[in-house]
Order: sequence, then structure tokens, then C-alpha cells
Amino acid sequence: QVQQVGVVEEAALKAIEAEKLAKIEGVLSTVNKSQTVGLLLVMIVISLVFMVLTYILYMKHYKLDEPEYDRICKELEARKAQA
Repeated sequence: QVQQVGVVEEAALKAIEAEKLAKIEGVLSTVNKSQTVGLLLVMIVISLVFMVLTYILYMKHYKLDEPEYDRICKELEARKAQA
């Protein structure tokens, strides 16, 4: 009986899945070219622009040279000694 219940549940899930796919295909068939291009711009192009800007800001403002590293290490040692 347990196997029969499992078979019935599996069949019901497949029917529900097929119904979902049919609804999704119906919605996707109404999408026009400008919406597709707009989505492409938002998801890829704008994201790429922000990644490049972030990289430029990172390279311009984040400087960890030897003197700065030494200063940070000394500061951490001083805090550790106080605690």
C-alpha cells in the first residue's frame, strides 16, 4: 500500500509540474523583444558597468603597501596589549 501511495503522489506531482510548465510557457510567449533586451541590459550590462566601477574604485583607493601594513600590525599589537 505504501508503494501505491507513492505512485499516486508521484503522478499527482507530475501533473502539477506539467500544468506549471504550461502556464510558464504561456507567460513567456507574451514577452516581446524589447522586454527581453531590457532584461538583458539590467541583468548583464548594468551589472558589468557596476563591476568595472567597483574595480576602479578598489584600485584607486585601496592601498596596502609595506608602510601601511606595518602601521596596521603595530596598531593591532597595541590593541592586543591593552586587552
